[in-house]
Amino acid sequence: MKIKCGFSQVVITPEPNESFIDGFGSRKATGMGVQDDIMSKVCAISWEDKKFAIVSFDICGFNRETSTLIKNHIARLNGMEESNIALCCSHTHAGPAMGVLFKFSPNMVYCERVAYLVAYAVKDAFENSMDGSFSFGLGKELYYIYNRAGRDDIDRNVRVGGFYDENGVLKGVLASSSCHPTTRTGKDSDNHGTLFSADYPGMMTQAMKTDYPDVPVLFLQGRGGDTNALHRNEWPNSYICSRLGLELADSIRGVLEKQTAGDQSDYTPAYAYDRPRIPRKSLPSPEELESRLEEYMQEYYGTTEKAKQHLLCGEMQWLRRMIEWKKAGKSPDMDVPFQVLKLSDRCIFLFFPYELLATTGHYIEEQLKQRGFDPASIFILGYVNEVYSYLAPVKYFDQGGYDIGGSRGAASHWYGYPDCSKETEPASIEKMLHMVDSL
Repeated sequence: MKIKCGFSQVVITPEPNESFIDGFGSRKATGMGVQDDIMSKVCAISWEDKKFAIVSFDICGFNRETSTLIKNHIARLNGMEESNIALCCSHTHAGPAMGVLFKFSPNMVYCERVAYLVAYAVKDAFENSMDGSFSFGLGKELYYIYNRAGRDDIDRNVRVGGFYDENGVLKGVLASSSCHPTTRTGKDSDNHGTLFSADYPGMMTQAMKTDYPDVPVLFLQGRGGDTNALHRNEWPNSYICSRLGLELADSIRGVLEKQTAGDQSDYTPAYAYDRPRIPRKSLPSPEELESRLEEYMQEYYGTTEKAKQHLLCGEMQWLRRMIEWKKAGKSPDMDVPFQVLKLSDRCIFLFFPYELLATTGHYIEEQLKQRGFDPASIFILGYVNEVYSYLAPVKYFDQGGYDIGGSRGAASHWYGYPDCSKETEPASIEKMLHMVDSL
């Protein structure tokens, strides 16, 4: 079967002071200016009477409200189902707030404008789509990254898919790698985290324009939840942002330079979408939660250190939200969106609504390889559609900590949800693989 594909891109940079910068709960102010443009890019795929849109964003992530808003605009303007739209976030920590951290309310006027702009970008991509095929390859592995938790697991691979029309002309690129885009932020940042930036994926975008000026390159974040850029305060942030972005661009170019056309695969496209209830950790009683809240409030009153008050504020907000959940009889289990797009018996995209750690991604990749999928065209993507904290691997569950949960200041608290349980990761993997096997 033939497929059609179209690409487009649009600038969605906020105005200065129009939005909080998302990604770190310790920040207190709106973005004051622009380091580099915030982009959204589209890959619109169609076959027979079916449509599917992969849309990348230089933002930290969406909550359910903002994801639904953007999908609704896209679906209405393009005559498609919202379940056939994948909103993929780079997870830059210097992008505009879209509600992924519940503490930072998004500017809904800005979000509505983004939804409008992106919906028309998707329309443009579909209207300019053409017959053709992809060619996939693995690029040179990334050097400038490391596992920030000291674990052995890391994914240095760069997966690249170039789409070529029937005349062999490159029309667009899908590129996936796994690393937190946090080089433009933090206390040692060159801009102190006050300027909007796409981070190193933005540097990649700028570098790719040199050789491919009219070819959109979609950055798709993979299993990078515990992977950071390799700087550790040894180099200026601007340097490591440049080095990692250029390294990523060079890896993508290395694959494209070996290709002259698509691989003319026999495509058998299929997709699946579901919102199952996935278990989370049970919450303590309202009394226990209220007792903990009282302790934090006393600690808040006992300090004049603004940074500490700010962090305590986030924890207290989470406790108040959990108290409301318990008193309302609300289950900690959550219905979350899972999505699969299979292009052929060799190529597949899995879209997860979590921050994925390398351990989880590696396990899923092995399962997909056993089913005959090619490692170069296995895209296991996190930060898609909605984000519900890290997906804590059972392998590390008893260690606890920021990305695993179970302690004060855990990442799930910034997201506004109960911690993962030991059943969360296995249930999520089982559900996704069941969807794969159903296609």
